[in-house]
Amino acid sequence: MHSASMVTAEMRDMLPLRITSLAMFFSLTWLLFGFPCLVCASFLQSYPATMFTAANTTLPGCPSRCGNLTIPYPFGVGRGCSFGDHFVIACDLENNSSVPRLSGKQVLDISETQLVTTARPVATACNSVGTGSGEDITWYNVNFTSQPYAVSSTANKFVVTGCHRFGYIEAQTIVGREVASCVALCTSKEDLLDEMCSGIGCCEAPIPKGLQFWNTALQKINYTTSVSSGNCSYAFILEKSSFNIRGSPDAVRLKNVPIVLDWFVPNQLCKDAQQNSATYACQQNTTCVDLDKVLSVIGYRCKCLHGYEGNPYLSPGCTDIDQCAGGNTPCSGTCVNTPGSYECYCPIGYYGDGRKDGTGCRASSLKLVLGLGNYYSMSFDSALI
Repeated sequence: MHSASMVTAEMRDMLPLRITSLAMFFSLTWLLFGFPCLVCASFLQSYPATMFTAANTTLPGCPSRCGNLTIPYPFGVGRGCSFGDHFVIACDLENNSSVPRLSGKQVLDISETQLVTTARPVATACNSVGTGSGEDITWYNVNFTSQPYAVSSTANKFVVTGCHRFGYIEAQTIVGREVASCVALCTSKEDLLDEMCSGIGCCEAPIPKGLQFWNTALQKINYTTSVSSGNCSYAFILEKSSFNIRGSPDAVRLKNVPIVLDWFVPNQLCKDAQQNSATYACQQNTTCVDLDKVLSVIGYRCKCLHGYEGNPYLSPGCTDIDQCAGGNTPCSGTCVNTPGSYECYCPIGYYGDGRKDGTGCRASSLKLVLGLGNYYSMSFDSALI
C-alpha cells in the first residue's frame, strides 16, 4: 500500500486530467440530452449499529458520561480510560455545558459499531463570473490511515451544491483506488432553490467502502449558458438524512452537519490480534469479527456470543442472558437456563419440544385403566396409532 504522502502526490497529479475529461463528458451530456449524467462508484454493505447493553460500560473510576452522551469503552473520557489514544474523548466545558469531542470535532453519538461526529472539511469554490474554463481545482484531503475510523458507506453520501461544478472523491482503500463523483448544473438562478438534489443545483453520489484516506476536488466546468454561478459551491460528505436542500448552503452551516464513522480496532485482523493477549481487545464470551471484507479496512470488532450481552471490550466480558427469568419465557413448559442458551421441558403426561415457537406441549392420549381383580383395559387415541 502506498504511504499517505505518496498517494497524495499521485492523486493530486492525476486530478486535473481526470476531472477535465469527465467534466467535458458531463457538459456534452447536458447539451445533447438536456439532463445531467451522474457517475459514481458505490460499494454498499449493511452493518447495523446497536447500543451496548451492560450495567457498566466504562473502566472503573472513569466517567461514564460527558454531558448527555454515554461514553462506552473502548472510548473513554481522558487518558487511561480508553483503549489507546485514538479512543480518547475530551469533555470540554462550553457555555456551562459539557461537550464531548474527538480530535476537536463534537461527538453526537456512539454506538456499538459507529460514531456520529460533526462534518469534516468542506471543499469550497466561490466566483462571480458566469462562465468558466474548468481550469481551477479546489481540493483537500483527509487521512484516517492507522486510525480506528472509516467513513460509513451506508450511512453517508457525497454532495455537491452550486452551478456548473464537478465534485470528485478519489480514495485509496485496501482494494485499490475508488471513485465517487457527480456534477451540479443550472439553467437559471432558481435552480439553486430546488429542494431536490437530482443534479440541478445539487447532486449526490454514494461513497466507497473503507474510506480512510481520500481527496475531495471541486472544479468549475465548461458550459454554454449565461447563468452566473455567483454563490459559492461546496463538495462534502455527510450523514444521509441530515441535509435538506433549501437554497444554497453556506460554509458555516456545513461545519455543523453530522457524518457517521465506522469504528473498530485497527491495523490487525483477528488471527494476528489473538496472538497477543495483552493487546487483544475481545474479552470472555465474545467472538472476533474481521472487517477486511465487511468494511474494506484492516481491523476487527468484538461481539458478544449468542445468548450473551454486555460490552465485549470491557473485562471480564459478556454475561449470560437468563432467558428463563421473568414471566415471558420462550418455553410453554418448564424453562431451564443454560450458559448462552436455555432448554424447555414438558411436564409428565405431555409431549413436544416445550417451546413457544415450536411444537409446545401437548397432552398425551395414552390412558391406562385398571379394573378389579385380574382384569384391566387400555385405550389409545386412534390418532397416535
